[in-house]
Amino acid sequence: MNTTVRVLGAFVDTLVLNIYQTRADFQVIKGRLDGELLEELKALKEKAQDDEEPAESRFAFCGAPLLMTAKGGEGFQWILKNKLLTLAVNRSSKMQLIAQVRCSSEYLWSVRDLGKVVHEVFGFLVTIFGQRIKLQVSACDLAADVVGLHLGTLTDVKRNFVTRAQLTEERPLSEDGMIDGPDGIKQRWGRITGLPFGARNGHVSALLYNKQHEIKYKSKEKEWFYDLWRVAKDAETGEPFVGRGRGDMARRNAV
Repeated sequence: MNTTVRVLGAFVDTLVLNIYQTRADFQVIKGRLDGELLEELKALKEKAQDDEEPAESRFAFCGAPLLMTAKGGEGFQWILKNKLLTLAVNRSSKMQLIAQVRCSSEYLWSVRDLGKVVHEVFGFLVTIFGQRIKLQVSACDLAADVVGLHLGTLTDVKRNFVTRAQLTEERPLSEDGMIDGPDGIKQRWGRITGLPFGARNGHVSALLYNKQHEIKYKSKEKEWFYDLWRVAKDAETGEPFVGRGRGDMARRNAV
């Protein structure tokens, strides 16, 4: 039965921004945190470690305070977060990168205006680091949620996905005759749930997957997506099935 593929929504699903300090002429310099800010971050982390729970900070984004976690992250000494964004701060004065901010998908989809997102995030960051900062995109994922898309069987996937969006060297035929297409075929109980293209940590990658499956089994906190989709019904099965196509761009820490 032929069905029409319908787009339910499309927007940026992940946005990670690098934060650099600059001179008055906006040229990037090696980062150095203000002494008072440095001591404040240290005290907050010590409190979180002593209390064995996140410590509330004076920093608030969209009315919600950021909480300091007891542990840092890879390359970052301090992590502050609320449900809208995560701010990772670097203490080293030897690096240009002083911090990195990640916007949550819930925040991005609730605003759905990239200019407003950047404006709000920048306005928040200057209250912490001052006016002389520069933002650079570190990672950006674009997502489109559709209904009416049927991936079919493994044979259909191998037959229909024959090209890539980027140049690659020709690969020899594998035993099953699959010469090109997705890098893998993800399944659950024999049902196709995802088709990845390119390495997830590479500069460019893409993924076609069952978004409802992800929410049901991995990300129940994202059930707010159902309100955006208005619980569209699949024309063939009568069941809500929402597929997502996502294109990812990642940049190494460079200016």
